[in-house]
Amino acid sequence: MMPQNAPAPKKPGQVLAVQIIFWIQLGLGLCIGGLAALGGAAVGSLSDAELADAGVSTSDVPLIMTAAIVTIISSLVAGYLAFMVPSRKKWVRTAGLILVAVTLAGNIVSVLIQPGASSFVSFVLPIVLIVLLVSRPAKEWFTE
Repeated sequence: MMPQNAPAPKKPGQVLAVQIIFWIQLGLGLCIGGLAALGGAAVGSLSDAELADAGVSTSDVPLIMTAAIVTIISSLVAGYLAFMVPSRKKWVRTAGLILVAVTLAGNIVSVLIQPGASSFVSFVLPIVLIVLLVSRPAKEWFTE
């Protein structure tokens, strides 16, 4: 523990980058999750003929809604972790690594189910976060 009058240590660049990326994940995830939920609700209200024209079926609605809910929840967790970074608690780093690992696993499953050119991008951010979170400055920052 630091004495109460001691100045707060300067946050390392790696930790600041993690915090910023988590804030971005919060914003983008809430937007994407919200849009997916709206899309799932819209798909649920269309007729079978309209769905067939779009190449979608009513059986896709639960999957769309589940993906939306998972996206929103993981985004909220990322936002909470971004908020907690200044606390310097070890569990924040550990939870961040777990969140990133789960995200990466989900991205791998997604690519296996439906390969696409844009899926490469979904690997970059989690790998960058893992590298940042296991860096020496991050380990030293999260010591409380």
